[in-house]
Amino acid sequence: MKLKEFQYNLPENRIAKQPISPRDHSKLLEFNNGEILHHHFYELSQLLPSNAQLVVNNAKVIPARLSCIKETGAIIEVFLLEPIEEYQQVFIRENSVQWKVMVGNKKRWKAEQFITTNDGTCQLKWINREQNIVELNWTSGESFSVLLDRIGNIPIPPYLNRESKPEDEENYQTTYAAIAGSVAAPTAGLHFTPAVLDSLKTDGIKLLKTTLHVGAGTFKPVVAEDIKDHQMHAEQFELRLDFVEELITHIGPRVAVGTTSLRVLESLYQIGVNISNGIKNPQHVLQDQQSNGVELNYLESLKLVKKWLEQNGDCLASTAIFIYPGKKVRSIDAIITNFHQPGSSLVMLISCLIGDEWRRVYRNAMENEYRFLSYGDSSLLWLNN
Repeated sequence: MKLKEFQYNLPENRIAKQPISPRDHSKLLEFNNGEILHHHFYELSQLLPSNAQLVVNNAKVIPARLSCIKETGAIIEVFLLEPIEEYQQVFIRENSVQWKVMVGNKKRWKAEQFITTNDGTCQLKWINREQNIVELNWTSGESFSVLLDRIGNIPIPPYLNRESKPEDEENYQTTYAAIAGSVAAPTAGLHFTPAVLDSLKTDGIKLLKTTLHVGAGTFKPVVAEDIKDHQMHAEQFELRLDFVEELITHIGPRVAVGTTSLRVLESLYQIGVNISNGIKNPQHVLQDQQSNGVELNYLESLKLVKKWLEQNGDCLASTAIFIYPGKKVRSIDAIITNFHQPGSSLVMLISCLIGDEWRRVYRNAMENEYRFLSYGDSSLLWLNN
């Protein structure tokens, strides 16, 4: 499969630079059994069966962009990617943490030099310049969580081509965000409001929460001409027994809210296969990991994961899973998702779910003046089973 097969023309004026207010008044395109219907997001509960299960990612975006300065006055921007230790531990530290980072003007920051945040309260130094690991030190007595809220900025997507604004701190966060760590929002969830959540609950539709820490790799462009040569980014997620048990006991259609939720759900299947194959550390899912002839249905795989968690306990897992046409998706009946960048791995994921119909869906959205990308409109795509 060639990269050009997943390209389409996206005019600049179709990219949403700001969200609709209120956020649940965004448009919602429904694709169901070949038919395209148009709604608003506040109608979501009317479009789902009462026994549906919505799986949402409750990851919270952190103010991961730090503007720092050298003694010479040179500005260095540091973008926090992921901590060296587990997320739950790093945010309660009160003097020092280490993070893997992305650095603007890196060549100006030598290995032996210190830089400080603009307010002077936090000092940064290299721990491993080749691997882009830095240490942050402060003496204010604050937890890292409190410190970061004070010195950092929300990292809005680069394709918005603008600086973050104070309102982005609320707009670029789901209403159910709870677990800090992401450097990008699970944007399919940005349309939910308390009113929408109440209507889902009233109609008996269950909301199941998972946590995948969305990384900057979500914006990584696909450049390989053959998409199978693309190197997918890895992201960490919480592997919990109670979550797996809820998946096992649910009877009815399952809807992933966003591609990040789908990555978790499909990774659970692979973890079950890994357990069946006796792989050490089965909770770490590699890109295009092989099954070695093991063929399970989704429920069988979940039961293996449940048994493993009962023996080993909840843990932090990781996934570099790449979902593209030809892959078998086992975990969902539908997905709620925004409209993605041309040629991105996310368009490939959508093509995997609904085949070549993705072009008709995107063309229809364009013709009906839908707004695209993170702050844009939404879609409810039922899989072609």
